[in-house]
Amino acid sequence: MYFTPHLIARNSAEMRLRSPKVWGPKVFVVPRSQCSFRRLHLNSRGRPAMQAARLRAFKEILPHENKVRIVRDDRGLGIGVWSYGNADMQNGPPSNRRTLPESLIYQRMESGVRIVSCLDGVEGQIWAGRSLVASRWWSSVPTARQWQVFLRASPDEIDDLSQPAPVHVALRTDIPLFDLDPERLAVTFSPQEIMRMAGMVGACAFLYLGAQYVRHASTLAGTERKIDKLSVSTAHILSQKRRALANMAASERFEVLGDPAMVLNGLDSLSQTLAGQDFKVKLVQVRGGEFKARVEGDIAINGPEFVAKLEASVALSKVNVVSMGEEVLIVSADLEPVEQIAQALVRDVVQP
Repeated sequence: MYFTPHLIARNSAEMRLRSPKVWGPKVFVVPRSQCSFRRLHLNSRGRPAMQAARLRAFKEILPHENKVRIVRDDRGLGIGVWSYGNADMQNGPPSNRRTLPESLIYQRMESGVRIVSCLDGVEGQIWAGRSLVASRWWSSVPTARQWQVFLRASPDEIDDLSQPAPVHVALRTDIPLFDLDPERLAVTFSPQEIMRMAGMVGACAFLYLGAQYVRHASTLAGTERKIDKLSVSTAHILSQKRRALANMAASERFEVLGDPAMVLNGLDSLSQTLAGQDFKVKLVQVRGGEFKARVEGDIAINGPEFVAKLEASVALSKVNVVSMGEEVLIVSADLEPVEQIAQALVRDVVQP
């Protein structure tokens, strides 16, 4: 497996118990000679009983020990406690590294007794229900007397007092990838810790939002200063824009009505012809040089004579007059260009 933890034993000389995998974490194995083991019984299966057992285990550790490893039995009413310290390990791992007592790296036993060959010395073990109920370390193979004293001190009654030969036990293959202690997780993620972490997250969010507010406020202030600097130029540009729009409107009116001088000349000719009459010009329309006007009022004229007078003017030609009743006339005519009108006026002045 790529994620299988690899075991590193540190005693007189470092050696690797299992070759490292690609992503497997390091687990430092503490030799059995540097560990203390004891068996504790729980009053109940609840978390308070486990916490009480943990406090008792920390109170009972030796002066040179600073780490405690607790393993709950499958039956749930007993725990195995290992205590050890980094000071006894040559070039020992940092306190934040994962460590494991040597007794826990070997394959477990269903029930019975055995003597396990360790990194240094041997360990006598008594198993019941796949749980280690008693353990003792010797620097060499124990004598028959030492073995019998160990068995009689066991909490469980042992019928066979014969001493087995030391064996080399295979390493476990089910060591978890992560060291998750349910009791420690319950303390780490307690309501108080969750509230503290939530407060830290809220404080970080507040600081982030505050920093964003300050940054955007600074950007806005800088933009306002730039706008103030460009206000004079902007006002000038807007003034030029308004002037250009006015010129465009004038050009559009000129495109619809034509040259204003031509229109005024046409109205002047019409008003001079109707001088002395009570009339009103209600509509003036210019399209493609054609002048059209609607005249209303009490008008007494002679049609042919009225047309002749209009055509005699310098501004209108091809005059056509249509009567829409006694008081309405529609006058249509072609407008003469302003240049021709000016030349005719000059001729009239030069040749009276």
